[in-house]
Amino acid sequence: MSLLRVPGTRELPMRVTTRRSASAVVLAVHGELDLHTHRLLTDEAEALLAQPQPQLRHLIVDLSQQTFCDSSGLGALIVIRQRAAAAGLLTTLVGAHGVMERILHRTGLDYVFVCYQSAADAERALGLTLPRLPAQDNTP
Repeated sequence: MSLLRVPGTRELPMRVTTRRSASAVVLAVHGELDLHTHRLLTDEAEALLAQPQPQLRHLIVDLSQQTFCDSSGLGALIVIRQRAAAAGLLTTLVGAHGVMERILHRTGLDYVFVCYQSAADAERALGLTLPRLPAQDNTP
């Protein structure tokens, strides 16, 4: 998991978690994807793509926990798609909702990316078994 802290605060505006299976990797964005945080996502994707993984076919970006996205965030998604395609991977967006879903539609990026409402929908459509998130302990 990669975290980004805003200097002078205790806030974590964004974090990226990674889950892998034999043929797919999921990069889940939690928080704001913007000018100050987009490099965290692209760095995580670049590190992943730098590792030889011959069975890997799908790079899935889970936006279900993403709370904000600006043009830098959109640019990061496009860069990730281009680099993944060069490595022979299909990039899929899942969980885009609210403003993000409208932005993808209005910019035409919903035609550039393969998009699904949820990871479960992508799993069914692509014939994958995606790695699950570990159970979280919510006790204080």
